This record gives sequence, C-alpha cells and structure tokens, in this order.
Amino acid sequence: MEQLKGMRALQGFTMQQLALLAAEGEERDVSAGETLFREKEESGEMIFLLDGTLEAKSGSRHLADIPALSVVGELGVLGNEPRSATVVAKEPSNYLAISREDFQRLIEVDPDLGLKFYRNLCSLLALQLKNKNLLEEFFQALS
Repeated sequence: MEQLKGMRALQGFTMQQLALLAAEGEERDVSAGETLFREKEESGEMIFLLDGTLEAKSGSRHLADIPALSVVGELGVLGNEPRSATVVAKEPSNYLAISREDFQRLIEVDPDLGLKFYRNLCSLLALQLKNKNLLEEFFQALS
C-alpha cells in the first residue's frame, strides 16, 4: 500500500481509501516482454504500476516508457473506449489491476474517492497536454 500512496493519480487519498482500492484490485506480476493490453481491444480494467517499467506502442512505433507509480488504461476504462495503445512490460513488473465495475462500486461506496481520482486525473492530463504543446513548440522552433 506504500507504493499506492506515492502515485500522483492517488494524491490526497486517505489510508482507508487506499486500502479500499487495494482490496478491490488484483495484484499481478508480469515478465519482461509480456503484453498487458493490445491496441483497439476493449478496456475492461486499469492498472496501477507498482514496480517495473512498461512500454506503450502503436503498431511498431514506440510511444512512451511508463515508469513505476503510473496509472495505465484509465482513459479507456473511464470513457468506455477501446485501448489506444499496446502496453508491454519492458522488465519484470508488478501492478494492481482494477476492473471498471469494481472501480464504479468503489465510487458508489466512497464518492470522495472518485472526486479525488478524477481531480488528479484531470491534473495529470493537463500536465501531459502542456508538455506535448511545449514539445511541439520546441520542434517548430527548430525547423
């Protein structure tokens, strides 16, 4: 549960809320090279990466390395959208998986948990968008 406490997506969660999340989720281990999600598949669960590194890719194109303490698959689960990328373990990794249904049940039991998660997610998405825009400006300035 210490690892969950360090995740930006779970910032502000109480110990009780983290315990609820951990109890609803299923902890899993994967080996290097193992695929967690495939692009365009149905999104039935999101994961909280506790340890290790994952790679997101589209086809053969590398999109990003995903470090420990990241949440993955949240947009597909929350928006009921297909997976936007294939996610593969770059090294042995450990994560907590939680299904859409279990997450919805948690929000019903503790609406404050949902509010905090959505607020944190919006903050993370805004930061990613800002970084993407800054990168685009940088590359435009170079050309």
